[in-house]
Amino acid sequence: MQNFNQNIITKRFVVILKYLKLNKSIKSFSEFCRNVGLLPQSLNEIFKQKRDVPILVIHKMVIIYKIDPNILFKEKQKDEKTFINNYIQNLDINTKSPEDVIFNESDMYIKDDIIEAKEEVIRALKQTVNLQREIIENVKTIYEKIYKK
Repeated sequence: MQNFNQNIITKRFVVILKYLKLNKSIKSFSEFCRNVGLLPQSLNEIFKQKRDVPILVIHKMVIIYKIDPNILFKEKQKDEKTFINNYIQNLDINTKSPEDVIFNESDMYIKDDIIEAKEEVIRALKQTVNLQREIIENVKTIYEKIYKK
């Protein structure tokens, strides 16, 4: 079986999440999971690099914890560790050093992988919007059939 390769967005998500816990912005990973609607087992698989983080979880994390989405979606930097650490230092939660967060630069992907991940997210969001439109049309049709009789 081929090894699963996490995308750079997920790797950055993990770093930020660990930093939030390290600085007590979240009490536990279980609390984070409840807040964003993620199963703890799924978060465990993300930590073990067996899956990527769902875009909806990223969306909720950005809103609830006021994380700048640019840190997750920006193109790979020449010095990825410095890029992340500079961002972390500018967060409002400065009780510990960003150096305490484990970050492995060799795990990062190249620019094309980020672009591909962004395009995947866009495709998924467009598909969701189209499905919601279909549901709305179906509800309208049913409503018209019921009340036109």
